[in-house]
Amino acid sequence: MFLRANVTIEKATIYIILENEDEDSYSFRIENTLPDVTIRAYQVGTDENLGFLMEPQTQKPFSWISPVKDKIVNIDFNFHDHGFKTESKMLSLDKINLKYRFAFAPTDILLHQAAPKKVITADVFVEKSTKVLKFTSGKDEELANEPPKPKNDLTDIKMIVEVKIRRLGISLIGNVQRQRRELIYIFLRSLKVVYVDFHIAHELNCVVRYFNTDNNSTLQSIYPVLITPTNVQAILQEKIPVFQFSIQVSKDSKQILQINSLHFQLAKLIFRAEDFTISYLFEFFAPILANFRQSKKNELSLFFEADELSKPKPEWITTEKIFANISGKLFYLKRLDVSAIRLNTTFLHTYRRKGTETNQLFNSMTSSLGVALTNLDEAPLRLNSLALRDVFDNQAGLSLKLFNHYQEAIIKSIFKLLGSINILGNPVGLFKNLSSGISDLIEKPLKGFEKGALEGSLGIVEGASSLVKNTLSGTINSLNKISGSLATGLSSISMDQEFQMDRERRRVQRPNDVFEGVGQGLGSLWVGIERGVEGVLTKPLQGARETGTTGFLKGAFQGITGFVVKPVAGLFDAASKVTEGMKNSVTKFDVKPREERVRPMRAFYSRERYYKQYNHIDADVVTLVNSIKKR
Repeated sequence: MFLRANVTIEKATIYIILENEDEDSYSFRIENTLPDVTIRAYQVGTDENLGFLMEPQTQKPFSWISPVKDKIVNIDFNFHDHGFKTESKMLSLDKINLKYRFAFAPTDILLHQAAPKKVITADVFVEKSTKVLKFTSGKDEELANEPPKPKNDLTDIKMIVEVKIRRLGISLIGNVQRQRRELIYIFLRSLKVVYVDFHIAHELNCVVRYFNTDNNSTLQSIYPVLITPTNVQAILQEKIPVFQFSIQVSKDSKQILQINSLHFQLAKLIFRAEDFTISYLFEFFAPILANFRQSKKNELSLFFEADELSKPKPEWITTEKIFANISGKLFYLKRLDVSAIRLNTTFLHTYRRKGTETNQLFNSMTSSLGVALTNLDEAPLRLNSLALRDVFDNQAGLSLKLFNHYQEAIIKSIFKLLGSINILGNPVGLFKNLSSGISDLIEKPLKGFEKGALEGSLGIVEGASSLVKNTLSGTINSLNKISGSLATGLSSISMDQEFQMDRERRRVQRPNDVFEGVGQGLGSLWVGIERGVEGVLTKPLQGARETGTTGFLKGAFQGITGFVVKPVAGLFDAASKVTEGMKNSVTKFDVKPREERVRPMRAFYSRERYYKQYNHIDADVVTLVNSIKKR
């Protein structure tokens, strides 16, 4: 009896499914078409007596005796001709569409001179869902003992299609918060797509030299660029592409999907967003996801009654789904290379968000975590590179391999996210700066002394300056994040929406150096003191006009609270502005990600806010008018 063990994941449960193999679904089969050779096949590292014995002109199913040992089969060739001794060969069944050739010489010296060598050919291929190892007699003149040779002749090209796009812009426009707006603008530069039709394979290559996503949800955004590469200088000089993808699919295998090679490479990116931007995107994509779920429900209604869809799914439906996963189309992935995925994430909580039915989950999540605790500063997310070779499995099995590879990296990234919270001073970022400075202090002099004494001296100076710069920037950045987070938390205690919105508008102004930081810091301190004193007088009167005595008491409480909280919040804002200016002065000449939009935000026309082909002059005018209004 042959058993097949399949492992699949359904929701949060890992299923190990054992099922009998029938004649049409054996995992492996060995065919012996040799007329005068008996074959014994067994797994390397196991007892040969547990192997499979095949007489000439027979075939038998094959399975692994011990799944935890190497998946290599040992073949004993027992020749009926007494002039040849029994010999053994080891073969791998991982690769398909391969041909092995073995030559066996007679043991008798006289017979060796008179009789030719026996040549045996072994082919590995797929028939339906079964891997087949087939032995046939070869020709005497064939070269024996060759390594396996795949059929990969890619010189016969039938057709080439090449598309080059110098610049490509994609606008995402939708109705959000009852207003039509351009949410994001995706910009691609030097896009190249090449399709090659070989005689034995299809190949697709895609390269993007530069990629940028603007945040156009509002003009007064602290982070006008949503996603952009971190090493912009190297990418703009076209030393490395920001995105590269290639895939080659074989035409030889008709019964399985054979992917000869799959390559994916992505440059290091930075993601920066405020909560209202994520909220707008949630609201935009919610109807699309709802329509997708409805279409899936309509597909199910073809098989089940309408009232059954509203009931809890019975267990047998889940079981059918599990078996459908393990019996899907088979893949043979010869080579998979995925580069490391690196993303620095910055998230900022603001007060511009308005609750909607479509993003209640996101709003409640950020509110429950607290105002200050949800702010992140360049939290590093890194998924290690992945390399797979000769994978023969179905979609569920391939998904499990990917899940097992990335789950550990995702768990580690969660702890790094916690270490990048602003209220803690972003200790992960501080450690990164300090380690970078220490590394430069050691490496730069060593590299310099390899060239000469003068270069070594310059290396000492460069290493020491790097250590000082990184130490100062890391420490100042931590102070900046702590003071900014404390100011954010205190401003929320004031319960003054107008003060909070005014503070958000001032946060958009970023100091370029320490002098601008001091100026903006003094302005923030003055505004905090002014609003604190003003609130004591105006808040009770405002509350009384709105709701009478209750409003007066509520306004008095807000005014007294603001009188204490707002100046302190202004003080922390001043400290944040000064430290941010100091950090920008220290890192003035460092290579930084893009911080300005690729193009001005799209202009909308009339009260209906209709849009037309992008006009750069109109966009400049709208940007100028809106910036004047916000002052």
